[in-house]
Amino acid sequence: MLNYNSGWIFLLLALSNLVLLAVMLVSIYYFRAVWLLRGWTWYRIWRTGLKKQHLKITDKLQISYLERKGDIDNGHILLFVHGFTGDKAIFCDVVRYLPKKFHVILIDLPGHGESKPDDDESDYKPSALVDSVHQFVKAHGLGEKKLCIIGSSLGGAIAGIYAARYGDESLSSAVLVCPAGIHSPVLSEFLLKVRDDLDKNVEDNLLLPKTAQELNDMLQLVMYHKLNIPLRIAMAFVELKQRKAKVHKKVLRDMNTESEYLLLDNALEEIQHPVLCVWGEDDKIVHVSGSDVIKQRVKNAEVHVLDRCGHAITLDRPRKLVKVITQFLEKVATT
Repeated sequence: MLNYNSGWIFLLLALSNLVLLAVMLVSIYYFRAVWLLRGWTWYRIWRTGLKKQHLKITDKLQISYLERKGDIDNGHILLFVHGFTGDKAIFCDVVRYLPKKFHVILIDLPGHGESKPDDDESDYKPSALVDSVHQFVKAHGLGEKKLCIIGSSLGGAIAGIYAARYGDESLSSAVLVCPAGIHSPVLSEFLLKVRDDLDKNVEDNLLLPKTAQELNDMLQLVMYHKLNIPLRIAMAFVELKQRKAKVHKKVLRDMNTESEYLLLDNALEEIQHPVLCVWGEDDKIVHVSGSDVIKQRVKNAEVHVLDRCGHAITLDRPRKLVKVITQFLEKVATT
């Protein structure tokens, strides 16, 4: 048995290890906060059961994605497409609440996350991004089963255009979350500002923060719920964003060319499959009046406007979004 002195030794060792851990975490927080962000992202991915994968489609196109396989007999495959400057991990909080029966895939678009191309010379127009998603679907072998494509913001535009172009293949339905690319009856204050001087707003766009204050300003813009990030963590976020700044500026310019800006708007009548449109009532990026356009012009559209919710529904109300999507998919499965 352990004697009295041995117990004290074990206690001192445990305390010393706790002190070392605390010192290490404080040091990381002040000097390498990026590691904390990466650790948090890894944890969010791990707790959802997602596995990181890469699929090389061509010499130039390689898609990085997260996948959680579900019930094969269920038949539903949910393909999530993020928005401008986002990445696949933005949907982790949504996937966390999704029933395990769904087969879930979260992709990084070219120019974002870990997918390639990721240079500032490639083509990132929405039409080109839709083609890349279609190539991924074919290369992965998803064409043999029923697919629901779910996109937010730029991803929402891509999901809608995909449904219009490739709806006769493997697609069963589409979910558009605050989609970009629609001529809304009312323009948001944000779009009113950026449309007047694209060159200036590429360099000074609030969605491309260069300082901790600009990051917090961006969060105030995209979210209904207030989120104040500690300075060091905010600086780490900015550091990661700046690593992709040149590429994201190219994406923004490509998005705003005349033929691409309203690409989804021009394709709405071509969508024949069931569509769910979910919009935040307090969206400051793309005005909620766009939901009326979807309701009027998409043949099989179901529209939900969520209160207490901004543009980033995946952050503001992920549980409610999952509930609405799940109910929609149940209806699709029975019709």
